[in-house]
Amino acid sequence: MNNEIGSNNAEIQQQTDMANYFRNLVNQLLTFGMKNYSDQIEFKVFDRGCPHTETKPTEKKVRQELKVANEESLFNSAVYVFYYPDGKKYLKIGEVGGKSSARFFSQHYNPRSAKSTLAKSIVESNEFRTKENKPVCDDNVKCWMEENLQRIDIIFTESSNRFVSKFVESYLHFILQPRFEGKKSKDSAKDKASIS
Repeated sequence: MNNEIGSNNAEIQQQTDMANYFRNLVNQLLTFGMKNYSDQIEFKVFDRGCPHTETKPTEKKVRQELKVANEESLFNSAVYVFYYPDGKKYLKIGEVGGKSSARFFSQHYNPRSAKSTLAKSIVESNEFRTKENKPVCDDNVKCWMEENLQRIDIIFTESSNRFVSKFVESYLHFILQPRFEGKKSKDSAKDKASIS
């Protein structure tokens, strides 16, 4: 990228290897933004693909790849990304600490599991429909998400400070402008059009 961090959305959406794209992006960001510490920061990127399954069933595989025992915390912190390939847009980017496994593994797939979840935002937006052209609702949103969204997880190991994952999350918000973040889930139609 010729010493430039990031890319425009058109280039991002053409990426076929999302794990490699995000790995390179985070490496560049840490090199430029935290060059005194970048050698000490360990992370792994997992592309769950599309379709994908709720993350909980993949925990064992992640533990094996990271060489983390069952009784140990799986990660220090993590950033998760939900991408909608058909709509060519990012829907949600979030960050969690190592003690927030429910938030990381399952909450976003259930509209009733927490005050703010991606599933709830999708249902309330009335923007998405099933293959049968039915509205996505509380009863089918988990299946719709697994069938239609691509998920990428960036996991920071115990050697990394949590400020690193927050730094990465903020930068990804800035360049990718996910549809559902904070107050954006309640945006007006005008605001929605500006980020489409």
